[in-house]
Amino acid sequence: MHQNLYILKQLVPIAYLLMEQSQAVERMKKELFSASAGLFTLLPISAYETAWVAMVPHPDDSSRPMFSEYLDWVTRNQNIMGFWFEDHVHEQYGTDLDYQETINYKHQWNSADLMATIACLIALKTWEITGFTHKINKGLKFLRENLEKELMKMRESKDESDKVGLQRWSLMVELAEAKGLNVFPAIQPIQNGISNKFELNRIKIKCSEEDETIEAIVMREIAFENSGSELFRSPSAIACAFMISGNQTYKTYLQNLLVDCQQGVPPIYLADKDVIKLWVVDHLERLGCAEHFSEDIRHVMDHQYRKWIAEELQAPIKNNVAFKLYKDSLAFRLLRMKGYQVSPWRFCWFVDDEEILSHMKNNHIYFLGPMLSIYKASHIAFPDDHELDKAGEFAQQILHMGILSMKSKNESNFSATSTLLQQETEHELGLRWLARMDHLEHRFYIERGGIYLFWIGNNAPYCKILQNDDLLQLAIDNFTTRQIVYKKELHELHRWSKDTGLSTIGFGREKTSYCYFAIASSICFPINIDSRKEAAKCAILITIADDFFDEKASLDELFILTDALQRWDGEFLTGHSRVIFNALDNLVHDISSKIFRLHGLDLKEILQDVWKEIFNSWLKEAEWARSTHCPSIDQYIEVGKTSVAVQMLIFASCYLTNSSIYVEESCWDISNTMITQSVMVSCRLLNDLESYEREAKDGKRNIVLLYQKENPDAPIDEAITFVRNIWEKKKKELLQLVMSSDSTSSKMPREWKDVHLAFLKLFQMFYDSTNVFDSSTMLLKSIDKAIYEPLECKTPSEPVYFIPKELKATKNEDPNIKLKIGGARLKSGLLSFDSNKWPNQQKYKMFHKQSLACPFITCHTTSYKCMI
Repeated sequence: MHQNLYILKQLVPIAYLLMEQSQAVERMKKELFSASAGLFTLLPISAYETAWVAMVPHPDDSSRPMFSEYLDWVTRNQNIMGFWFEDHVHEQYGTDLDYQETINYKHQWNSADLMATIACLIALKTWEITGFTHKINKGLKFLRENLEKELMKMRESKDESDKVGLQRWSLMVELAEAKGLNVFPAIQPIQNGISNKFELNRIKIKCSEEDETIEAIVMREIAFENSGSELFRSPSAIACAFMISGNQTYKTYLQNLLVDCQQGVPPIYLADKDVIKLWVVDHLERLGCAEHFSEDIRHVMDHQYRKWIAEELQAPIKNNVAFKLYKDSLAFRLLRMKGYQVSPWRFCWFVDDEEILSHMKNNHIYFLGPMLSIYKASHIAFPDDHELDKAGEFAQQILHMGILSMKSKNESNFSATSTLLQQETEHELGLRWLARMDHLEHRFYIERGGIYLFWIGNNAPYCKILQNDDLLQLAIDNFTTRQIVYKKELHELHRWSKDTGLSTIGFGREKTSYCYFAIASSICFPINIDSRKEAAKCAILITIADDFFDEKASLDELFILTDALQRWDGEFLTGHSRVIFNALDNLVHDISSKIFRLHGLDLKEILQDVWKEIFNSWLKEAEWARSTHCPSIDQYIEVGKTSVAVQMLIFASCYLTNSSIYVEESCWDISNTMITQSVMVSCRLLNDLESYEREAKDGKRNIVLLYQKENPDAPIDEAITFVRNIWEKKKKELLQLVMSSDSTSSKMPREWKDVHLAFLKLFQMFYDSTNVFDSSTMLLKSIDKAIYEPLECKTPSEPVYFIPKELKATKNEDPNIKLKIGGARLKSGLLSFDSNKWPNQQKYKMFHKQSLACPFITCHTTSYKCMI
């Protein structure tokens, strides 16, 4: 393995990969953030919405369409089976399916495809032009073969969304029949059932509009089943409203729609582009690409913050509730995470409105989007955000109701997007936000196709948005580059552990991979910094030294080692003590030298002082464990927050970031700052909550056990609840310090605050519901996914595993090298590059025109046809 990683290091020009990424980033910046950015091209095209706008007649000539471009789209995009594929509610990409793909997907169409198909058929029938007849007949054949079964399911369903859907179908069938499309020639009972239901609506409407046609009645129902500003999110509703009223406002909306969405009509169209910009920022964060767009994101968030402040004093808007809650909670979460001062009351007002709460419960399926957004926002509540806590609890309740509904519906009617929506909701509910490693979250999102889901209201319960192949490819390249770097750094760490004697010391927990994985994955800092490796070295040494104090050494040995540390002189140390001291001495020298080269600061003495405090705290705990003395909880916390040693990891990580430092000399020791002290206490509490059973057996002190000692009649559950309540309070205080710009830590660089949050996440992951740090196996799968396993995803343009034709297998003399190509494993394989066939001669020269033996080949990029 060492040989393979060495080959990897030598042959992969990471600098060139980063250069390629930089070029891709510049292209994406223009597409996403420039003044001419076409944000609406990120939205998928809806066949249903496009068909409705295609029906609109020209104001000056009713015999021709006002938007012929959209009618052209309808004529071009009929599937070979006769239906129109509503791409935004499917997990698969694209609408241009070949015949074989059509066969594969014929059992995966859903009710949205059927609804889109009847809308497209009505559009074609509206403008009967030569050549449309064949398309209409093919579409009608598909509907007649499949619609009966779908409608029967909806009629028998108890799901509220199916009742709404059946109402929409009754309107669409009436409109089709009025246009001369005989949708149900042989299904009279169902037609009658639908017609009877519709007649009730028609009678009700005709009381005031006696002379209206069937077409006008249907359009009025579709347009004005949406009220208030909800109408202006739905192009189909606006198209209906314009056709029955001729209102100039609706006409202007549709004209703007054509300007922004020339390729086709999206499921939603918003005159306010701010929510799309918020989607883009959130999407980039989830893809793991935000670091490349930091300045652009800052400009977007500055603009959002100015709008937030300007609107903050306005009364809550109680029409269009779902969308307003969704947008405000999304904006709040992104703003607070970036350090802006915002109040959650903008979207938490509903928690005291019983009428609204009851309405949400009764229509929970339409509030899943807002509730998921609010639930995510509740993770970053500050100590006084009581309304946000209540909103989060209510949102959690609604999400559980939604999951039950989706499971029930999927048992009888499988929907890829419902499954995707369900997966995202279950993922959000199943793992604490703080326990999630960002690097693995990026993988989860990329492997799901980088699909950003939006679901809200009656018109688009859920849909895929922000589909951009280049951006997804950038995310794949970015993740793959990180894996290459992480593999290289972890290999170097294993070698360091061996060279220092720590990995062969003969006792203690060997946690090199665990430590590096957690530090590299918790928050993804820029790839070209030393902080990951140096912090991991500190964590490895801390683990071994802590085990030495807990298990291996006598009290006399510990006194001698600690005394040597106080003098920083290990000349007379022997055995394990000397190994630990020498490793520590060299590590302090290396870290201080790198800090000096990076910032011009000499922090060696401060580093030594921090280590001295840590060793003193370990000695104190060893004395407690070997005696009958029982400290008070306050005494224990004072020592325990130091012995957890997270301050040393924070120190190394902060000063080895690339942040410019403007800190007075008196503040160079950040271990005494309020924010660092808060992390220290929080991490100690997390550790104690999941290790009290083991420490009780070992005779060690623990805050859970001390609470029981001070309260003899208290059961263990009460002690755990006591500690967990303290932890929850400390967590919120820490989040406020990290995410506030008006706190005592406001002068701290933003990256340093993120470092503090990263180590809180790291400890939450290690001690979330069990002590995974002490397990030898529980993190192995996560480590593989973070560092070793290639992504398992497929982009629309090419598969992840891709072997160019220019690669050919030749004889290899080393039988130990294995080659993995496209999921297959070849023994004794050697890949060679034919310079005459390489698609880009400049890229070929990058490989120095040499034949390359490689242990593993996986293609992830468009710039490299393979990654070695």
